[in-house]
Amino acid sequence: MIGSEQHFCETIGPARAKVLLDCLRTGGEQAREITTSSGFIEGRTEPTVAFDLITGELDGRFDALPGVRKARSNGLILWIVDETYAIRSKKLSGGYMTTNHISGQQAVIDAQLSLDGMPPLVYVTAGARYSRRTGLIDEYAVVKHVTLAKKRVVEWVVDLDALSAGGAIPSIPTLPIAPATAAAALRSKRGVDRGIING
Repeated sequence: MIGSEQHFCETIGPARAKVLLDCLRTGGEQAREITTSSGFIEGRTEPTVAFDLITGELDGRFDALPGVRKARSNGLILWIVDETYAIRSKKLSGGYMTTNHISGQQAVIDAQLSLDGMPPLVYVTAGARYSRRTGLIDEYAVVKHVTLAKKRVVEWVVDLDALSAGGAIPSIPTLPIAPATAAAALRSKRGVDRGIING
């Protein structure tokens, strides 16, 4: 089914996942080096620098792959894959959530509706998951968020290391579209909380 974790993994495939992962990792590592050498005071500075560097890495590399194109909608930069998935780059919290300004555009993305000037697409976020304890990058992932019972929740998470290596084991079960489910918590192979669904 389009929009499911399995369909996303099959659509992206290991080759495109590897390029996406390489871009995220390169930008993240460069941002960490700049942070270390510059001694930034604000915690939000490194992810902002990383976003700029990752966007530069993706531009011309990821969209140079067959079936991938870069697009913009009201200032939002997206990479469209096979005219099905719209990927944006953002920092991920320990619970795989993103920090967003409240806006009509964000509400549209969370509800998986069409943005201005865009065809119907499935919106997902690719980024580094930062540790709550250390502030360092724990993992690179792609996450699909949805609105369920008026609350923004994680539907599924794909580990880019696993996908780029040729296999991705479902890490968070797909949520039903109908009534809200009970809270569920999963743990990663590193023993860190992977987030709570609808909780």
